[in-house]
Amino acid sequence: MMTGRRTITLAATMTAVVLTAATHVRAADADAAAARLEETGMRVEGIGALPSAERLAALESAALSVEEIVRAIPSERRPAARILAGEVLLSLGRATDAEESFREAEKDGRKQGLGDDAMLGRVRALELAGRDVEADELSRKWLDRYEDSPLVPEMRLARAWNALRRDALGVAEHELDEIAASAPWMRTDSRFVLAFATLDWRRGRPEQALIALDGADGPTATYLRALCAEEKGAVLKAAAAYQDVVLRWPESSLRDPAMIAKADIFLSGGSWRAAAEEYGRVAESASRPDVRAEAELRRAACLVLDGEVETGISALADIAERYPGTGFAARAHHLRGEALWDRERYEEAIAEYNRVLTDHFEHELAASAQYRVGRSLDLLGRGVEATSAYRAVVSGYPLAEESPAAAYLAGVGLLEQERPFDAAPYFQIVLDRYAREGSGGALEFTSPEHRELVEAALCLLEMSYWRAGRLGELCGAPHAMLERMPPSDSPWRGWALLVDADALASQGRLGEAQDMLQKLLEEFPRERISVPANRLLAWTQARQGDE
Repeated sequence: MMTGRRTITLAATMTAVVLTAATHVRAADADAAAARLEETGMRVEGIGALPSAERLAALESAALSVEEIVRAIPSERRPAARILAGEVLLSLGRATDAEESFREAEKDGRKQGLGDDAMLGRVRALELAGRDVEADELSRKWLDRYEDSPLVPEMRLARAWNALRRDALGVAEHELDEIAASAPWMRTDSRFVLAFATLDWRRGRPEQALIALDGADGPTATYLRALCAEEKGAVLKAAAAYQDVVLRWPESSLRDPAMIAKADIFLSGGSWRAAAEEYGRVAESASRPDVRAEAELRRAACLVLDGEVETGISALADIAERYPGTGFAARAHHLRGEALWDRERYEEAIAEYNRVLTDHFEHELAASAQYRVGRSLDLLGRGVEATSAYRAVVSGYPLAEESPAAAYLAGVGLLEQERPFDAAPYFQIVLDRYAREGSGGALEFTSPEHRELVEAALCLLEMSYWRAGRLGELCGAPHAMLERMPPSDSPWRGWALLVDADALASQGRLGEAQDMLQKLLEEFPRERISVPANRLLAWTQARQGDE
């Protein structure tokens, strides 16, 4: 029998042996994990050369391998493993998971000198997720924190592309200039050349962009050449370049956009039949579901434009049914409404516009749909309902492009309903949007096209206050605006001057009324409006005891 001491000693010895063995196992596992990390890294580098059919499966397998390695590898090697995991996740399009992996790597990897790599990975993950503003902020912090990093040119290049996407062309130019000055070897890097050419194209300098692209090849350079040719009006060259992208680089992410861009050339040129056929080919062969849906939608619109209205309307209904709850469905309903409206089928058009408002009330077309409901109701002779629809545009979508026009028509409708005081604010909306104070205090218009609408809105604003008996308000801001408005031959201006003068005269401001009437008679000496103007002028003079 064993004594208690011998039992304790044996147990201690066995425990020591087991723990030593376990330590050797953990060390062996760690070495194996490190070897697997290196092997997996080399495997990931080779995945890009695989055919697209095999690439996804290889990436998913690599992601599982790296996940196992991260759990098994010693903590001091873990940041490198997390960076590799982030790269694989980026390739899989899993931006959120990639950003988290890079974040963990950055937190633990600064001591190993991997913080700059990890933080750059975070920037790329944010960009992949479409969070360019956040990526821009993080990249600025990166430059402050790692100003001596050898990755500075890479980060500046990333910032340049980010700025190009955000239309911050000044920032893009600054970053490219910094790269050229501090890292001149980057000038021949294809990514730098493409960014520089893209900047020229975005600044409306297609010739300079084409010079920058001289000798560059690949899908991106060819696609950019097509954009430059299109901007120069060389549509046949543009179409050929887009087709080149499709045929030479069938696995490029630009293949589908190039197909639809080529079809767009026919649409822009008014060749509806040819465009419809091109869009049909895109819908059949595109790999991206969103590009297929877009091509189907544009094909249906081209059929309507080409005169095959019923076929196009039916195709739009099919699209709306197959893509429920999407922007494609919203646009399909709106386009159906437009096609029906054009054929004076207003009741059916209203039903389509209402589908936009019911199912897609936050879509950018909702304001247009609400406005078109109002126009349809007007054409059906349902004025009161139309006015309510216009008012809904103003209240629901105050910043929309349709809002000023809707406000004007709402004001007209309220005047017709004998509600002049309620009408006045709607005409003021038009003035606030399209008129502004220029140099020297004179009134200016946001564009020449808006001038007549502003003159009409001001005239009806004065008429609204006049009919409501609010002459004091009429003689306030509207009167001051009329005085600052430049002369014109618009009858709206003539009637505004007459109403304004009548209100001034009614308030006993006879001298100011006469000034307005004299201005009216000078600008409209032979118009019918000069008759009541002369009568009012005579009345004001009689009130003053003049001949």
